[in-house]
Amino acid sequence: ARREAVADGDVIATDVGAQDIPFVVDRMAALAMLKQVAGKSPETVRVTPSDQVHHAGDKAGVAISGIAGRNLVLFDITGDGTVQMLYPIPSDPQGPLQGDFSVDLKVVPPFGTDLLVAVTSAQRMPMLEDFLNQNDRRRAAGSVAGQFEKLLPADARVGFSVLYTSDGAKP
Repeated sequence: ARREAVADGDVIATDVGAQDIPFVVDRMAALAMLKQVAGKSPETVRVTPSDQVHHAGDKAGVAISGIAGRNLVLFDITGDGTVQMLYPIPSDPQGPLQGDFSVDLKVVPPFGTDLLVAVTSAQRMPMLEDFLNQNDRRRAAGSVAGQFEKLLPADARVGFSVLYTSDGAKP
């Protein structure tokens, strides 16, 4: 009745109907896969300024430290299973980062819980970038869950953080 998908007490996605459930399930499969992969060689990803609920129109950010000399791929999987490529995009400089990385984001629909995923490696990851760009803005969490690990270089470090978002009024 509330049109919310809830798991373990967290609102995963809002404004969902029966037709959206397969995409939310795919997002949960992607989360399970990310937990497994990130546990092998973790990367630290933080949501800034805090891990509190961010509301429509707020600014939130992603910060990743200790990655100088490594290449980065950063993407988002929204609660409704939509994949969003965040870095690098064509206008970004290519090659290893010179220091810590941060980017500001604006909170927009869909609301719920976003998985902000960072992958770093000593070399560029063109196959991963191409895969994510092909699935950008598509409800493709299931494809990510099925293909992600195959696209990682041997030295990849993977990390993710959860961005909680809401269209509701601020407390």
